[in-house]
Amino acid sequence: MNLSDHLPRRIGSFEILREIGQGAMGKVYLGNGSMGKVAIKVLKKNIKASLKAEERFKREMKILSQMDHPHIIKIYEVGEDSATLYYAMEYIDGMTLKEKLYQKKFTIKEALLIILQIARGLAHAHELDIIHRDLKPANIMLNQEEKVKVTDFGLAKELSDDSGLTRPGGMVGSPKYMSPEQLEGLGADFQSDIYSLGVIFFELLTGRYPYEGDGVGMIYAQILDRKVPSAKKWNPSIPFEVERICRKAMAKDKTKRYSRIQEMIRDLENALEGKSKSSTQLDYLSQKKSFPIWNGIAIFFIVILTTFLTYYFFQNPL
Repeated sequence: MNLSDHLPRRIGSFEILREIGQGAMGKVYLGNGSMGKVAIKVLKKNIKASLKAEERFKREMKILSQMDHPHIIKIYEVGEDSATLYYAMEYIDGMTLKEKLYQKKFTIKEALLIILQIARGLAHAHELDIIHRDLKPANIMLNQEEKVKVTDFGLAKELSDDSGLTRPGGMVGSPKYMSPEQLEGLGADFQSDIYSLGVIFFELLTGRYPYEGDGVGMIYAQILDRKVPSAKKWNPSIPFEVERICRKAMAKDKTKRYSRIQEMIRDLENALEGKSKSSTQLDYLSQKKSFPIWNGIAIFFIVILTTFLTYYFFQNPL
């Protein structure tokens, strides 16, 4: 069943097949054109504060038009049809990461592969001075092969943008994935995106959201004040290095968080290859097997040596 009673026959050069979704600002239709199936996002006409919404919609079109990356949704066409703003983007035959999280439990390797793809897409945006500001599982698309596309740049912002669409002290984004500084009204930057990515990583590794609470206020309080929870508590099989990456991305103190997404990507790549931060030549399995053996041998010889010296000095006092 369509989400709308009225389905336009065409938008721009595209034949409209059906409605596939809608959000706060717009509706999304499945269309067909010269490049095959596309997703077409149109701005709703009856939303409140329509002038500001129109400016946000235009900003999203502009931002998407600047980016070209395998892990960011690709835009094909922007335009206006019967006074309705729209843009056509690639259609992903799949589901959101939010939906996928309800369906399956990810392995450590799958979690690393997915978060690494998101991080690479995010790095491309950051290189263009673009902050996503609303990174969450619902804004990540996975195709049938679990290839990632970062979507929904409706709240994204360029560092050079002084349009005033976000007033000083205002908050934009989804509260559960906002960084502590965003919740405190201090605004968002690249590190805020990294925090949101860390929360998504936690969910991929454990199958659950890191904080618990009955109300939004309780969640806020935990994001601001509670120590970053341990993913290993919920999934003991997580390697220590993988948990370290997740905890660093979610650090409440920005000075302890990754300062650049490229740093996190490097650590994720090393983790995927089985390399640790402290010793890049040892994978997790060899660390697990070799260190306890050598530690045991060392302790054995220390005990023997201590016993011998104690006996020697007891028999031969000074």
